[in-house]
Parts: sequence; structure tokens; C-alpha cells
Amino acid sequence: MNSVYIPYVNINNFLIDNVGSFDYKHANSILVEKILDNSRNNDEKKMVVNFNPGHFEVIVVQNQKLLFFNSFEYQTPEDFLYYLLFTAEQSNLNPEIFPLELLGTIDQNDPFYAIAYKYIRNISFLDVSTLQQKNSFSLKENQKHYILFQS
Repeated sequence: MNSVYIPYVNINNFLIDNVGSFDYKHANSILVEKILDNSRNNDEKKMVVNFNPGHFEVIVVQNQKLLFFNSFEYQTPEDFLYYLLFTAEQSNLNPEIFPLELLGTIDQNDPFYAIAYKYIRNISFLDVSTLQQKNSFSLKENQKHYILFQS
């Protein structure tokens, strides 16, 4: 995957002037890198969704191979479901079988979770317990700010 983005030059110059040189990455680059690391030695295809207000990212991986990545905007739970099922179809994933792991601002009481669960049977939340051991934040906060805490 090639992630093309333009960082804020003024902010970067300010940081370089005040703290020295640094490596910077796009948030989605960090997300994909960590999801790929988590898929090591797992030959099963899985879908991971990073859910946020107004948009979400979908990643499909298999044993450290990126099969699909895209970011979608949504307004309704039906929009969310459409993109999940379309991605599953294009990736040859059976909604009755493939694992879908969620992170971000979604929880089990969310109507977006409910509609996804109605059509995709194997839904869970990404295991962030190892990450949580490295900080003092709650499980929910580690799921919500997964990319930030991985930076």
C-alpha cells in the first residue's frame, strides 16, 4: 500500500525547530501496520473495522498480507452495512463465517453494531489487552484511541 498525504508544513517545521527531526506517518499507515502485525501466522482472512463518527476504515488481511484497505463515509447504519457486505463480497468472505473485528467508537449497544451483527455472525472487538497493559486507560479508551496509543 502506498499512502499519499501532505503533512501540515507549518506544524512540521515548528516541531523540527523545537524538538529536532522525527519520523511521521499517516494515521492509517499506523493502523494498517499494526493490523498486519496482528495477523502474523494466521492464514484465515479477517476484516477489521476502525469505526469513528462519520467515517470508518475497513482492512482485510491474511497472514501479514494486506488484501484490502479503504475509508468510507456513512450517515446511516444501512450505509455502514452496505460497505461491509460489499467489501466482504469483493474479498470472497462469507458473512456467516469470516471474523470481523471492531475497534474505534463502536460498542455492543450501538445500532451500527446491531445491524452488522444481524448479517455478519462472527463479530468481536479487537483484543487490545496487550496495549492496555502499557497504559492506564480503560479497555474502551484503548479501542477508541487505538491508533494514537500505537504511535
